[in-house]
Formats: sequence, structure tokens, C-alpha cells
Amino acid sequence: MTSVWTTYLAADSADACAGAVTAAGGTLMMPAFDVGDVGRMFVAVDPSGAAFGVWEAKAHTGAGVFNEDGAYCWNELHTLNYDAARDF
Repeated sequence: MTSVWTTYLAADSADACAGAVTAAGGTLMMPAFDVGDVGRMFVAVDPSGAAFGVWEAKAHTGAGVFNEDGAYCWNELHTLNYDAARDF
């Protein structure tokens, strides 16, 4: 497998989001689980095969630097199944 990045999306409830992901045709690579006291997460793939993570923040709320020079600012999905990814 080639090197990849995994994008994490914020959610109020990882468990509720996991249910929505599977209802929309996505597949959980691992069910939601606690990461100590810092958060709850899962990793899934959409119907086009694109992997992503979901993070429910607890002690770790995510990126501490944003809207500043040098901060992360863009993410794109390149897929051969655009319609499935869009619909998901």
C-alpha cells in the first residue's frame, strides 16, 4: 500500500455518526472506540473506497492552529467513482 493521509472529521457523537455512515453505504474499518480520555473515533470508507476518520473530541479538541499562514487549509478527494462519493 502506498503512503496516505487520513482526514478526520469532527462529530458530536462518533457512535451516531458511525450509524449514519453505514446507513449511507459506507463501511466501518473499525467500530467507534475510546482513545483514553482524549476522544472517541472510528475509521471508515465511503462507497468509492475513500478512507476517512471521525473524531469525537474530549480532552483533545483537534487542530490548535488554523486561519494562520502555514496552517492546514485544504483537502481533496480524488476518486474514480465520483457519483458514489458525492451521494455518500
